[in-house]
Amino acid sequence: MKSENFKIVLLTILVFALTSCSPTNDNHSLNNAIVETIDAYQRKDTTEINHIIHEKFGLVILHQPTMFYQILVTDSIDSKLSLSYVFQRLRLKKHKIHFEELPEFSCNALWSKPPGIYCDTLSIDTTLSSTAKNDYAGRNWSLQSIRQFEEIENASYKIVVIGQQDDDLYGGDFFIFHLTLIDKKWYLTLIEKPDFCSA
Repeated sequence: MKSENFKIVLLTILVFALTSCSPTNDNHSLNNAIVETIDAYQRKDTTEINHIIHEKFGLVILHQPTMFYQILVTDSIDSKLSLSYVFQRLRLKKHKIHFEELPEFSCNALWSKPPGIYCDTLSIDTTLSSTAKNDYAGRNWSLQSIRQFEEIENASYKIVVIGQQDDDLYGGDFFIFHLTLIDKKWYLTLIEKPDFCSA
C-alpha cells in the first residue's frame, strides 16, 4: 500500500498522460482488454491482474459494506489483501460483449438484462469521485485527489458482467469493473463490490 500523499504525487504525473488521451471506439483492443480482464478474474490470477494495473495509479476497490461505498486504493493485489475481498465467484461461458446501456439491479426484479457482458461507451460513471466528495468513511480526500479521480473517470469505460443467477445470492454471479485508456493501453483501474439491497 502506498500512502495517500505519495499517491497524489504519482497521480499528478498520471493526469498529464490522461489529458492527451480519451476512450476510443477501437473495439478490437477494447474487446481484448475486457475478455482478458474477465478471464484473469475468473481464474483469480493475481499475476495477470497486477500486470494490467497501472503502476502510477494503482487499483481502486469501491467496497460497499453498508449502504455507502468506501474507497480502497492499492498498487497491487498481494498477500496484504484477502483474495476473497477482491474476487468472487463468476460463472460465465460466453464472451459476447454488448456495447449498450448498462443493466441495473433491483431488489425486486434483480438484473434488468440477461446474463452477459455489458459495456457503456457513451456514459461516464462518477461513482468514484462522488464517493470521495461525500466521504462517508471520513478519509478526507483532497480536492486534488478528487480531481484526479475525475480525470480517471473521463478516460474510463464501466463494464458489468452478469453470470449465472441460479441461487439466492442477491445479484448472483457478477463482476463490475472499469477499464481506463492510458497511453494507448487499457488498464484495470477500478473494481466495484456493491452490497445490493443493503439497509
